[in-house]
Amino acid sequence: MMDRSLCATQEKRRSRRVQVNLPVKVRGINAQGERFEEMTHSVDVSSGGALILLKQVVGKGVGLELSLPTPPGMRKAGCSHSVYHTMAKVIRIVPGEMNGLSRIAVRFCNSPIKKYYREYP
Repeated sequence: MMDRSLCATQEKRRSRRVQVNLPVKVRGINAQGERFEEMTHSVDVSSGGALILLKQVVGKGVGLELSLPTPPGMRKAGCSHSVYHTMAKVIRIVPGEMNGLSRIAVRFCNSPIKKYYREYP
């Protein structure tokens, strides 16, 4: 007989998450339909998405533009920009846990982010 408690705790993510505190500029439209821009930081990052903290109230499924620092390895490989821009979609929201900041899980919408993720061990 299979132990159900073991099944319930198994990791369901497609890729490993790395705890990394990176500055992130987030642009989007909040729950009130207003455009916003907020400077925040990541909690963790994977090749498929990230967990960020956000003051703004956003809805699940909303698209956000993220701006992150370009990793040194990508700059050495010819990327001359100090900031990396990507689009992401909100997939999970845990409201106002930490000082009024919600934990927002996002999925990256474009594949070049996988190269970005490999630069941060």
